[in-house]
Amino acid sequence: MKKKILVVDDEPELVKALQIRLQANGFKVSGITEGKKVIDRVNHFKPDLILLDLLMPEMDGFEVWDQLKKEEKFSKIPVIVFTAGARQTIEKKALKVGMSSYIAKPLNMDILLTQIRGLSGIKGAGHPIPKRLLIIDDEPELLRAMKIRLRAAGFEIAGLTDSRESLKKIKEFKPDLILLDVVMPGLDGWVLCRQIKKNLETKKVKVLLFTASTEVGNLDIRSAEVGAEGFLVKPFELTELLSKILKI
Repeated sequence: MKKKILVVDDEPELVKALQIRLQANGFKVSGITEGKKVIDRVNHFKPDLILLDLLMPEMDGFEVWDQLKKEEKFSKIPVIVFTAGARQTIEKKALKVGMSSYIAKPLNMDILLTQIRGLSGIKGAGHPIPKRLLIIDDEPELLRAMKIRLRAAGFEIAGLTDSRESLKKIKEFKPDLILLDVVMPGLDGWVLCRQIKKNLETKKVKVLLFTASTEVGNLDIRSAEVGAEGFLVKPFELTELLSKILKI
């Protein structure tokens, strides 16, 4: 049975475009342009997932969310929210109130489909399959935030703050990709990446490095030297990280 998605956005052209794209990917889709009609449509359509614009006239996405959460039969429907507004502020608020995931406009369909499939429990052929990710970062708050957001996007996640335990954890967890901070006490990301790539049991695991350094040119060269598949400069947004993951 096809999974059902309700698209809510005050831009009719975007609603129509999403309907076409999502139907082409095997979903049954209903679309509306007014937040005040969401509850009625949810009652009749019974969606498995809702795509919800946050910035709408009359009733915005946060007000729609409040209405959904008031009714127990709707409270567990996954909700992916999107907006073209102030991204970091809105994303933080959306995740704080418990929304499933956030994606910024303009929408990247590869990223959106990954999030939809992850939240719907689908691993469809021809589309990126959620991967097992190991995050290694000595900042506990950043590690926690990344784990929450990437789980919401459909990935299986493990995390470490002590890089010295990395090789053991990699062998146990068997990740498809490692997100590795470069600057850490004890064993830094450069050294660890070399160790991962030289070890017979871990050398095929892909590595994405990230750092607060702004020396992008040097990072590009050095990342290649240690065998990493790519790098990101902090701070980065979830959409940027997901886009990078999907390209590796």
